[in-house]
Amino acid sequence: MKKTKKTKIKTKEKPKKITKKILKKGKSPKKTLKKKKAPIWEPKLNQMKDKLEKTLKKLKDDLEKKVSFEIIEKDNNELLLLLGECNYLVREFHEHATLKANKLK
Repeated sequence: MKKTKKTKIKTKEKPKKITKKILKKGKSPKKTLKKKKAPIWEPKLNQMKDKLEKTLKKLKDDLEKKVSFEIIEKDNNELLLLLGECNYLVREFHEHATLKANKLK
């Protein structure tokens, strides 16, 4: 028996897909820094800041106009209440930060 050579049938290979990463101007292909996420309480602090500024402005205007004592007292109490809220938020933030730092140790 004679051995016959097996011939391979050549098929056309599909070209590989070449993808190019398009870099934005000014950015290197190295890792880019991740944007820091704003803390959860930042929007609340911004709201508190706005409220405090409005209340303080209102109190100053009332003092300049020399309005009645009851209105000035009301504005002052509102301002003190907002300052107390801010104090509470700051304490909570520090407590949270120290707990987080202790967990990392």
